[in-house]
Amino acid sequence: MNPITLELLSKKFYLSKFYISRIFIEITGFSVFEYLQHRRIIEAQKMLKNSRKEIADICYDCGFNNIQYFYLVFKKMTRTAPYKYRKH
Repeated sequence: MNPITLELLSKKFYLSKFYISRIFIEITGFSVFEYLQHRRIIEAQKMLKNSRKEIADICYDCGFNNIQYFYLVFKKMTRTAPYKYRKH
């Protein structure tokens, strides 16, 4: 998964990073970063339920570069560890 950044969005849409951030928060209630984290965790949940891929592979496929950070974010958002989520 290619990383999506404010810099990339700014260049693609010819808008300032500040403006994109402000409008994004107004529309969604989330920062771009928070929204992307949420979408990545949703994708990881689908992969955990529907595939037999290793959790580390799912982590990297969903755009996380660090498995410990993936576990931290996953547990914070779902209140369970990825391996427990897969079992239920």
